[in-house]
Amino acid sequence: MKYYLVNPEVAGGYDEHSVVDRSVHPPIVSRLNYEFDDWLGDAIVESFPVYIVTEQAAREIRKAGLTGAVFDDMETSISDTFKQLNSDSNWLPKFVWLKPEGVAGKDDFGTVQPTTLVLSQRAVNLFARLGFNHAEIEPYVP
Repeated sequence: MKYYLVNPEVAGGYDEHSVVDRSVHPPIVSRLNYEFDDWLGDAIVESFPVYIVTEQAAREIRKAGLTGAVFDDMETSISDTFKQLNSDSNWLPKFVWLKPEGVAGKDDFGTVQPTTLVLSQRAVNLFARLGFNHAEIEPYVP
């Protein structure tokens, strides 16, 4: 199976309501509130070192039996920038926290060095169906 290094769209970042230990690298996030500055429609977005996916994507990942993905609750908010850029609609789908805990190059979701996302071809295909137009993708060779 083919695998890919993936850098999803950065649509914002974690805000002051998140709990983050910055004394280590990469930072450890134990509570996540992702504040959106904009959203271009991808089903997966990031802000170092976290990844979030739409609730629909999480359901599809579970349904497909993809490996290495663990999900957790989180909160989202929108910034003033988001409100200005999206004055016609402040709508966002529900997002959940994706914690890739698999082995890169073996499971469908994993990470390398220390937080670069690695996805299998199956996972890339799933995201391509759901919205995956703004991610940077390149082949991963273990």
